[in-house]
Parts: sequence; structure tokens; C-alpha cells
Amino acid sequence: MDDQARAVLEQAAAFEALLVALTSASNEERGGAESCFERCKASPEALVGALVRSLRTSGAQETRELAAVLLRKVRARGKC
Repeated sequence: MDDQARAVLEQAAAFEALLVALTSASNEERGGAESCFERCKASPEALVGALVRSLRTSGAQETRELAAVLLRKVRARGKC
């Protein structure tokens, strides 16, 4: 996992911004976020922790919903 992905997983605000970017209408922004999310999968325990944190603490319902969907997908694929 690279330094950018590690920083995103460790900082709640940065991870929430990543989740928001995953739903962006801009192909460039969304593509960058998808690439970062894929790199975050290299540390599945940290990724699950960040998703649970966002699910519990995000003020935006859309972000909590996306965190729940991604958490289910990560767990279902046996990444953790």
C-alpha cells in the first residue's frame, strides 16, 4: 500500500472525501478515487475499520450508505 492510501485510511476526513469522490460526476475525479480505493484494499483490516468509522460517524446519509455497501462487498469477497 502506498503512502497516499495509508494516509486516506488513517484520516477520517480524507476517507470520507474519498467516498464522496467515488460518487463524483467527474470521470477524472471518480477514476482517481477508484484507483485509491483499490490501493486501500491492500490493507483489508484498515479498510474495514475506515468503512465502519465512516458508517458510524459520517454526517451525510449518502456517505454512510456507500460505506455500508462497500463494507459488505469487501467482507463478501473475503478480503478480511
